[in-house]
Amino acid sequence: MRKTLLFFCLCLCAGIASAAEPQSTTDKIVIGDLTVMPGGNEAYFTVSLQGSLIYTAYNMDIHLPEGLEVTYKSGKPNVKMTASAGSASSFYPSEWDDDDEIYTYSHKMVNSYGVVGDRWLRISCSSDENAEFVATSGELFKVYVKASPYMKPGEAHITVDGIGLFVKQDAEKYIPKENTDKVITVGTTSKVTVNVSAANQWGTCVLPFSASLPAGLTAYECADADGDDLVLTKASSLEAYTPYILYAPTGYSSTLSGEVDAAQYVAVATKGLLSGAIVSQTISAGYVLQNQGDGAMFYDVNGDTFSVPEGKCWLCETALLGKERYGFEQEASIIECVSKSASHDAIYNIHGIAVEKMNSGNIYIINNKKVLVK
Repeated sequence: MRKTLLFFCLCLCAGIASAAEPQSTTDKIVIGDLTVMPGGNEAYFTVSLQGSLIYTAYNMDIHLPEGLEVTYKSGKPNVKMTASAGSASSFYPSEWDDDDEIYTYSHKMVNSYGVVGDRWLRISCSSDENAEFVATSGELFKVYVKASPYMKPGEAHITVDGIGLFVKQDAEKYIPKENTDKVITVGTTSKVTVNVSAANQWGTCVLPFSASLPAGLTAYECADADGDDLVLTKASSLEAYTPYILYAPTGYSSTLSGEVDAAQYVAVATKGLLSGAIVSQTISAGYVLQNQGDGAMFYDVNGDTFSVPEGKCWLCETALLGKERYGFEQEASIIECVSKSASHDAIYNIHGIAVEKMNSGNIYIINNKKVLVK
């Protein structure tokens, strides 16, 4: 669907522009003020025209900064022309429909988001009748956006380029001399939802702010290895830009909030053997937490590419001795390795008695190592 919309946009713009060579103009596109809070509510910014001619159509590309995304409504980018159903427009031509008792509009907009490029919104607006706009200047549309909980506080930029403004006579195309660059404000108060499923019991997180450790949630740092084992150290609180392994025996979900210090901001936060993504990362080395049917374990990426979303962590490859995966001991004081080789001399239960079959929920000794079967 997105590709179809994009193709329509491209064809529409190419058809409008093909009749004449473009001309420069001092008319411009203006972005309205915008303040967003990381992890906060949906907000919008306006896009307006400051012109001197009566145009009939326009197209443009809007580029959003890292951490700011267009929201969706009914499966489509939430972009609204400034023309409310049932009311007359002060910019787009409209007429009263006696049958439906509403105003109808001659112009329609098509758009695509994330198709041409990351956080790239492409927009085109025209009418089949090549109708003229009502005014030389006015608000064109609103773009609804939401800031990631991990968006860096301070200033960010929304830029607009690829602008084409079209007039009726000879289908002339006008291009503003300069691109539009709007500085927006990103607040310092962030809200992050932390989740650990009851089925997995284990998870990871990294926060852009410090927070008290909630009841029902245990957090561990992983700073060292002990032979084939990785040592976990309990944390008494959640510190900003510190990666953690989480444990919640019955699952956990809650929203934490705090103040973000932009001076500490990093794309990747690393401490000990753990790294956490403040900005989404693609890794090809290390261990990522997954449940492949045997409970949550850290599995070796093994050279494949793996996407780590913001707020999640992975184990660095350093000092992990090339094991296939790392599972959790019942007491959660260490992460015990499970090597690539599945061979072993014998299986013993916790009392030292040899057994042939392992049952879920029990601890066994294999090659002098305790293994919890989940």
